[in-house]
Amino acid sequence: MRWPMIRAMVATILLLGFAAVARSTEAPSPTPSPSDLTTVHIDAIATDRRGRPVTTLKPADFQLRIDGAPHAVGAVDLPRAGRVIGILLDAYHLPAGAAADRARAALLTFASRGIRPGDHLFIVEPPTSLTRLAPVADAAVVSRVLEQLSGREGDYTPRTDFERKFIGRQTEAVRTARTRITISALEALATALGSNPGEGRRSLIFVSDGRLDGSPDAQKRGIDAVLRAANRFDVAIYPIDPTETDAQTASPFLRALAVRSGGRLIAGADLDAGLSQMASDADAFYRLTFQAPQADGQFHDVAIAVKRRGVEVRSRTGYWVPSSEEIDLLETAARLRQPPPPLPAIRPAHTTGLIESWLGIVPGPNGEARVTFTWQPDPNAQVSRLDGAAASVTLSAKTLKGDRVYEGTVAPASDGGAGKDQALAVFDAPPGTIELQMAISAADGKSLGADVRHLAIPRLDASRTMLGTPEILRTRTARELADTVNRADAAPAAGREFSQAEQLLIRVPAYAPDGHPVVSAQLLNVSGAPIETLTPMPRSPTPGVTQFLVTLAAFPPGSYTLELKATSVSGEVGTLVPFRIVN
Repeated sequence: MRWPMIRAMVATILLLGFAAVARSTEAPSPTPSPSDLTTVHIDAIATDRRGRPVTTLKPADFQLRIDGAPHAVGAVDLPRAGRVIGILLDAYHLPAGAAADRARAALLTFASRGIRPGDHLFIVEPPTSLTRLAPVADAAVVSRVLEQLSGREGDYTPRTDFERKFIGRQTEAVRTARTRITISALEALATALGSNPGEGRRSLIFVSDGRLDGSPDAQKRGIDAVLRAANRFDVAIYPIDPTETDAQTASPFLRALAVRSGGRLIAGADLDAGLSQMASDADAFYRLTFQAPQADGQFHDVAIAVKRRGVEVRSRTGYWVPSSEEIDLLETAARLRQPPPPLPAIRPAHTTGLIESWLGIVPGPNGEARVTFTWQPDPNAQVSRLDGAAASVTLSAKTLKGDRVYEGTVAPASDGGAGKDQALAVFDAPPGTIELQMAISAADGKSLGADVRHLAIPRLDASRTMLGTPEILRTRTARELADTVNRADAAPAAGREFSQAEQLLIRVPAYAPDGHPVVSAQLLNVSGAPIETLTPMPRSPTPGVTQFLVTLAAFPPGSYTLELKATSVSGEVGTLVPFRIVN
């Protein structure tokens, strides 16, 4: 069987499991912010020289180093309740007989004595129970599953529909598929533990001899994948190897999971003592919170120490934070998990043909967009002698949730920008879709109708090269041009039809993370061929905006296009602005 098919089936099972987790919670988790995703939580267990927990440390007692450099600790808490415990029974890599019997006996004892009311419990036995990846009711449910535990290492007889249909009969294919399923189950269970609302320590008990198949590189990738999930949700892994081995001779896979997640390897004959220690760890630990210095997607070493003498601290050895690209994906995934909002009362888009409107978008404060609106009467509108032409527009802008972001009356944009304070509406809007209702009135106040538009507000940030909405400002005289060229608040033209008697100021806002990008402009003819390269003007009244001047008298009537580009080390973006020249 081809591996893409196996990967697809494993992904399908994991999606079903995540859906079960989502259904089991009363409310979805909120969409994470970038600061949430770069906030690191690390559990630290402090003991004295006799191994007894120390619970009297203060935040000032802790010292934190990241990649060898001192780093500030944001907060230190001592959670007490709501332990979250997951058990993964890897029967694929567990020998039948004495080893399985030892594991079963130790876990049944732990279920009857070590699990308390208020604990949040998960138990998983791949592959079938991945579709039921949700908390179980109590320790009695855990005990019923544990009683059926038996090892299947070396036994490749299919027992489930999944194994019969999707895992080939060749021994090597079965072994490799089992390894992939086990690693995927570890990732899924770590994620489910982290999605649970309990405040206490998250402990994952992994019952396996750890002798997974695959090359060293494949095993390293598997360890990294599991530890990324454990790191993201602050899950400590406690591998249990019930074979006749000890911590020194156990599988490197199990040792790495335990050390790097801040758990412990439980191996050898005395499994009960190891499980008791796990419970003790969950009862007395400190949770350190700090902000990662950078979101680079790399693993960073962490060392935690305390100033108090005679106290030892154990924690995981490092952390990952997502890269900026991974943060975008995680934010998208979190939004997709949200239930759809109730459908808002959206007016259908509508136009009366009475006005031409222009909307510009540039980055605003606090991650919002700054929107500019202006309008003019449509010169081609059929106007009744009794009603008259459009003289004012009352603009109402609101989000689809009903939050109003602007309301006011706007006069038409006049030639040369006269009356600019009344001819512009400027407001800030959050990312998403906003509804714009433009109530149109004649000079005597009579209502002529209303235009309705829906405007998509993009998420604007400084992580890439961007172009804002280009503006075209029309001027007829040298005085108008001299006045307009230095005014940041001059009203853009709403229409895209100009006379040969006009000179056009083209304003192009552009942004880049490394500073202002280089903006270029070309004038294209109706066939799209360049006919003139425009020269940027030496000054602009607004930082980050490049101005160009086009004298229309030099060109015959017809259709033209402005090709605008912004270029920086972060990349190049472009846009086209069509317009017409008339006599």
